[in-house]
Amino acid sequence: MNRTPNHGGSLEEIIRRSSGGISNNAAQPNLLWIHPHHGGTACRHCRGNRTALHWFDMAVAGPEIARVLAPGGIPAGLWNLMDDQVEWVAGLARVSGSAAIGPRDTPADWRAETAGMHLPKTGVAARFVSPEQAEFPHGQRRTADSLVAAIATRAGMLVMPEQEQETTLGRIRAFLASRPETAHGEFTLPMLTGVLRVRRL
Repeated sequence: MNRTPNHGGSLEEIIRRSSGGISNNAAQPNLLWIHPHHGGTACRHCRGNRTALHWFDMAVAGPEIARVLAPGGIPAGLWNLMDDQVEWVAGLARVSGSAAIGPRDTPADWRAETAGMHLPKTGVAARFVSPEQAEFPHGQRRTADSLVAAIATRAGMLVMPEQEQETTLGRIRAFLASRPETAHGEFTLPMLTGVLRVRRL
């Protein structure tokens, strides 16, 4: 696999300055490249985001992440969730279907789906312990059109047959048009940021 470092770009300079000389490097999803002059370790806290962690094979990625974290280091994954404790958001999730609003997109399902995400699925020893989950409320300003457009970009929607995609998006538009919270102009979509953090052994 290609583990060649990326030496260019202003983002790398910012990361290097703010992390005591540790550079930002291109890597395959399950592998991390660390320059030998940095002593083989990265910063104590390592953060991820919702677009990547659930794709990792922790039997492969776990040892790599542990390798670049100091003992006691804390990797964390972040997911943006739709707050289906709000009645109209729960209705939107039901109408949309799991291809549009999936198992890591609402709080209760997210908690179940990510509780053991740090553990390898094979017999490899776990490198991380003490999982903690927390949720932090916020909101996104949307219109019905912008929300439908955002939902249309989700992976499950993109792989749908065209006719099924159009039917699903039409159903979502009709639902939003039927709700007083979303029928006219801008509204706030209730959101939570879900955080899973663990500790390196």
